[in-house]
Amino acid sequence: MQQKMPYQKDERDMLVMHHEFVAEYTDHSESITSPMVDYGIPGGDSSMSRTVGLPAAIATRLILEGGITRKGVAVPVTADIYEPVLAELGKMGWLVALDLHRCGPDVRSLRTSAGSTSGPGFGSAATAVLL
Repeated sequence: MQQKMPYQKDERDMLVMHHEFVAEYTDHSESITSPMVDYGIPGGDSSMSRTVGLPAAIATRLILEGGITRKGVAVPVTADIYEPVLAELGKMGWLVALDLHRCGPDVRSLRTSAGSTSGPGFGSAATAVLL
């Protein structure tokens, strides 16, 4: 791809992600929104390489140093994995934004507002574009 579609001198990529989750409990529901916009560095790292590579590199270092002790293949959706990775990203200036709302008993409008209902109450969208 780099040979067929190289970046021009001042071009960079942009990563836009918007995740919406609805967590349903017996007495209430919560809507969690997590947006992210990141730009690549002209002449430097792309946004895609940083947003994928940095968390993986941090997790690898934490495993080697004993900061993550879970064995086997693990999805990074548990606090013992994502909290130390997010803490390291925070030290590097990355801000993780979450917007949490407590909802009433009917949350169908929140489910469909994400544009997808793949899974019980979950929807997400991600797009990467070149600028």
